[in-house]
Amino acid sequence: MTPPGLCCLAAGVYNGEGARVKYSADARITRPEGTCMETEKRYEFNDLSHISAVAVGVPGQRTFFLIIASGREWIRVWLEKAVLEALTVAIDRLTEALALERLYDPEAALEAGPQPEPVPSGLPASEVEVEQISLGYDDGKTILDLVVHPSGPRPLGWSELYCHLGLGMLTEFAVQAAGVCVAGRPRCPICRLPMGAPK
Repeated sequence: MTPPGLCCLAAGVYNGEGARVKYSADARITRPEGTCMETEKRYEFNDLSHISAVAVGVPGQRTFFLIIASGREWIRVWLEKAVLEALTVAIDRLTEALALERLYDPEAALEAGPQPEPVPSGLPASEVEVEQISLGYDDGKTILDLVVHPSGPRPLGWSELYCHLGLGMLTEFAVQAAGVCVAGRPRCPICRLPMGAPK
């Protein structure tokens, strides 16, 4: 039984290597067995002012990142396309579950929540790569919890990026991110791989 004010999903989240990770009821990240990920730093954005997905490069060779900002401070979060797609699906399932529990009204959420601010200017405070993502809901806010490491060929320590944002902003991000994902090569309706991808 889900406690009042908290919604957790039976579906999964995915880490940077495509491994499935279960949701935890308190929105903390549940790590695969046998892994040790002691975090060295914690970024905490209690009220996001902006979140969006960006793709750079030509279709078939694109790289993806998130812009996550609170006020003038922002972080660039690199991630795989499959992880971004899985996140948009998880957001859809979360809002569907909340709507069934009458904890979410799409129109009311968009009207009540703050409007996202424009893309921040200047250089990011940090550039990191995603290892795991957890998504949850508590006390009227959604929680986006990411385990990340500094960008580079080898992880040099783990950090946690912990974000609070309204449901309206989260659903707008899901729509925007899904549009970024589908703007590349179309997927084969049979194998679901991008057209022209090696088998």
